[in-house]
Amino acid sequence: ARDLYEQAFAGYLERDFAGALQHLDMAGKMLGGRDASIELLASRCILFKETPPPADWDGVFTRTHK
Repeated sequence: ARDLYEQAFAGYLERDFAGALQHLDMAGKMLGGRDASIELLASRCILFKETPPPADWDGVFTRTHK
């Protein structure tokens, strides 16, 4: 599961949010339950799929609301 998460994070940094979500889904299934780090990264991938970050994005997630 750790390797899948690392692949997901690499995809996230490469702006491959759909691919990252696939890896996160597989990692979650391997763990058989909820995992906070998987859920957090998945939520960011979903957000960026809907509203892509700017071209000069450096991978940092900036909260826009509480």
